Amino acid sequence: MSSITVRAGELVRSLAGRDKGRYFVAVSVHGGRVYIADGRKRKLSSPKAKNPKHISPAGKTIDMSELSDKSLRRLISEFKTQNEEEPVNTVP
Repeated sequence: MSSITVRAGELVRSLAGRDKGRYFVAVSVHGGRVYIADGRKRKLSSPKAKNPKHISPAGKTIDMSELSDKSLRRLISEFKTQNEEEPVNTVP
Protein backbone atom coordinates (compact mmCIF):
# COMPACT_ATOMS: atom_id res chain seq x y z
CA MET A 1 0.00 0.00 0.00
CA SER A 2 1.41 3.38 -0.96
CA SER A 3 1.55 6.13 1.59
CA ILE A 4 0.68 9.68 0.58
CA THR A 5 2.64 12.42 2.27
CA VAL A 6 0.69 15.56 3.10
CA ARG A 7 2.34 18.70 4.46
CA ALA A 8 0.84 21.65 6.29
CA GLY A 9 -0.56 24.21 3.87
CA GLU A 10 -1.55 21.73 1.17
CA LEU A 11 -5.03 21.77 -0.26
CA VAL A 12 -6.59 18.32 0.07
CA ARG A 13 -9.83 16.59 -0.88
CA SER A 14 -11.63 14.27 1.49
CA LEU A 15 -12.09 10.74 0.14
CA ALA A 16 -14.14 9.25 2.98
CA GLY A 17 -16.52 10.23 5.74
CA ARG A 18 -19.36 12.72 5.97
CA ASP A 19 -17.19 15.33 4.30
CA LYS A 20 -16.38 13.15 1.27
CA GLY A 21 -15.63 15.24 -1.83
CA ARG A 22 -15.07 18.51 0.05
CA TYR A 23 -11.85 20.52 -0.04
CA PHE A 24 -9.80 21.45 3.03
CA VAL A 25 -6.36 22.76 3.86
CA ALA A 26 -4.00 20.65 5.95
CA VAL A 27 -3.36 22.80 9.02
CA SER A 28 -0.86 20.44 10.67
CA VAL A 29 0.38 16.88 10.57
CA HIS A 30 1.39 14.95 13.68
CA GLY A 31 0.69 11.74 15.53
CA GLY A 32 -0.21 9.90 12.34
CA ARG A 33 -3.15 12.27 11.72
CA VAL A 34 -3.68 15.21 9.40
CA TYR A 35 -5.57 18.14 10.89
CA ILE A 36 -7.77 19.84 8.29
CA ALA A 37 -9.89 22.99 8.16
CA ASP A 38 -12.16 24.62 5.59
CA GLY A 39 -12.97 27.91 7.34
CA ARG A 40 -16.68 27.09 7.38
CA LYS A 41 -17.62 24.00 9.39
CA ARG A 42 -14.06 23.40 10.53
CA LYS A 43 -12.33 26.59 11.60
CA LEU A 44 -8.58 27.03 11.73
CA SER A 45 -8.84 27.23 15.53
CA SER A 46 -10.45 23.75 15.76
CA PRO A 47 -9.34 21.57 12.83
CA LYS A 48 -10.62 18.05 12.26
CA ALA A 49 -8.28 15.10 12.70
CA LYS A 50 -8.33 12.89 9.63
CA ASN A 51 -6.58 9.65 8.69
CA PRO A 52 -4.08 10.41 5.89
CA LYS A 53 -5.49 7.47 3.89
CA HIS A 54 -8.82 9.30 3.68
CA ILE A 55 -7.54 12.44 1.95
CA SER A 56 -5.94 13.18 -1.39
CA PRO A 57 -3.66 16.14 -2.22
CA ALA A 58 -5.31 18.54 -4.66
CA GLY A 59 -2.03 19.85 -6.06
CA LYS A 60 -1.99 23.33 -4.55
CA THR A 61 -0.13 24.74 -1.56
CA ILE A 62 -1.46 27.67 0.44
CA ASP A 63 0.66 30.16 2.39
CA MET A 64 -0.45 29.66 6.00
CA SER A 65 0.94 32.98 7.29
CA GLU A 66 -1.83 35.49 7.97
CA LEU A 67 -4.50 33.00 6.87
CA SER A 68 -7.98 33.59 8.31
CA ASP A 69 -11.14 31.50 8.05
CA LYS A 70 -12.61 34.02 5.61
CA SER A 71 -9.57 34.01 3.32
CA LEU A 72 -9.46 30.20 3.50
CA ARG A 73 -13.09 29.96 2.37
CA ARG A 74 -12.32 32.32 -0.53
CA LEU A 75 -9.22 30.36 -1.61
CA ILE A 76 -11.09 27.04 -1.57
CA SER A 77 -13.99 28.55 -3.49
CA GLU A 78 -11.66 29.99 -6.14
CA PHE A 79 -9.85 26.66 -6.47
CA LYS A 80 -13.13 24.79 -6.93
CA THR A 81 -14.33 27.29 -9.54
CA GLN A 82 -11.12 27.01 -11.55
CA ASN A 83 -11.06 23.21 -11.43
CA GLU A 84 -14.69 22.36 -12.03
CA GLU A 85 -15.37 20.23 -15.05
CA GLU A 86 -18.29 20.80 -17.32
CA PRO A 87 -21.18 18.50 -16.38
CA VAL A 88 -21.78 15.71 -18.86
CA ASN A 89 -25.27 15.76 -20.33
CA THR A 90 -26.36 12.16 -20.83
CA VAL A 91 -29.83 13.02 -22.12
CA PRO A 92 -29.95 13.36 -25.94
